[in-house]
Amino acid sequence: MIKFDKKLKPGLTLLEKIGVVVQRSRSLNRMRLELFHHIQDLPIRYFDTHPAGDLMSRLTNDIDAVNQAISQNGTSLFASVLSMSGILIAMFVLDKWLALASVLVAPIMFWFTGFVARSTRQGFRTLQKNLGELNSITEEAVSGQKVIKAFRRNDSVLKVFHDHNEAVYTAAVHANSYALLLMPLTGVLGNFFVIVLAGLGGFLALRGLVSVGIIATFIVYGQNFIQPLRQLANLYNAIQAALAGAERIFEIIDTKAEIDDARDEKFSQPLYGKVGFEHVDFAYQPGTPTIKDMTLTAKPGETIALVGSTGAGKTTVINLLTRFYEIDHGRITIDGTDIRMIGSERAGNLSQGQRQLLAISRAILADPDILILDEATSSVDTRTEIRIQTALLKLMKNRTSFVIAHRLSTIRDAGQVVVIDNGKIVEQGTHKELLDRRGFYHHLYLSQFKGEKI
Repeated sequence: MIKFDKKLKPGLTLLEKIGVVVQRSRSLNRMRLELFHHIQDLPIRYFDTHPAGDLMSRLTNDIDAVNQAISQNGTSLFASVLSMSGILIAMFVLDKWLALASVLVAPIMFWFTGFVARSTRQGFRTLQKNLGELNSITEEAVSGQKVIKAFRRNDSVLKVFHDHNEAVYTAAVHANSYALLLMPLTGVLGNFFVIVLAGLGGFLALRGLVSVGIIATFIVYGQNFIQPLRQLANLYNAIQAALAGAERIFEIIDTKAEIDDARDEKFSQPLYGKVGFEHVDFAYQPGTPTIKDMTLTAKPGETIALVGSTGAGKTTVINLLTRFYEIDHGRITIDGTDIRMIGSERAGNLSQGQRQLLAISRAILADPDILILDEATSSVDTRTEIRIQTALLKLMKNRTSFVIAHRLSTIRDAGQVVVIDNGKIVEQGTHKELLDRRGFYHHLYLSQFKGEKI
């Protein structure tokens, strides 16, 4: 896998980062490839807050903006600099005072360019952002057509798309209006420069310091000198679109990747399946804890049923155990080894039930020492569910199992029932023990499973 080296550290300026990538790869295709690889290394929580459509826009539209600016303007930039250098040398050979007067126009021209370019860059930054949001809306609408039609949300989706499309249109007009403003301004400045050059030349000619022929030659040189200068100003302005896209690209690259510091630890003995949560804290968003100081031990071969109300943190426990997310504090171990030290789908043409059956089949064939079931039969019919439950009960024998339990049979047979509420373990014991306590679990049982035999 391609990895970024230390040259692309966040401390570099935006232009330095672009230069490093272009120098290394000689192609913006490499930037797209490296960006995609970097996205693969980002933590899962990054994708919780960044829509897929916006990320796709950065991989396509933003990189294309950089690509066009570099590929189309690189030759023009070189030609303009070379032309200006030759003309400037010829000017100083003819007359240094008129040449110095000609040089003074450059900083004025660049000041105008910088003034306009600041607004141009902000306009293109807004354009690229709005375009990313539009792509996100489009991706969500296309992938969710069944839901949109089922709930008759066509008009609502059309309105949202229309609003974002209008925002893109407005941003594009704003950005390109500033970009097109530069050429007329530099044209006026160029004409003013020729007038000043002619006036200064006339003054020097009256004093006998230069001839009329040199003045005429300088006016021609001045016009030829101002043209590549205008091209440079226009190129700088055009590059603002590329810089706006590059900002969004390197915003991802500067995001800290998920560091896999696992040492590929090997177990010195067969896997027994002892799982431990030791004072684990976790929050999806900083300041909003989901799991709080959780301590839990699953003995080898024991079935742990996780129960609790919606949003209590049951699935989060499973996500942490499978290391989809990194914990904020504490540690999770398997046979005493921290899971961070263990080196460890789309299927759009399948229904939810088919995907679930496939996942269960994989688990059975893999013959794992630790089994994790998160609502394993939620998407299948009742008859199939009973058959799967029977098979799963056999599969869970003599192996450590974590089950998010909504089925009474699983709860009754579990060695431990762990009741989670607001991210904390509030009760723990067997099914019968917890019912006898008449606490949280007893209340949950009566509300969810009323009518079943205890």
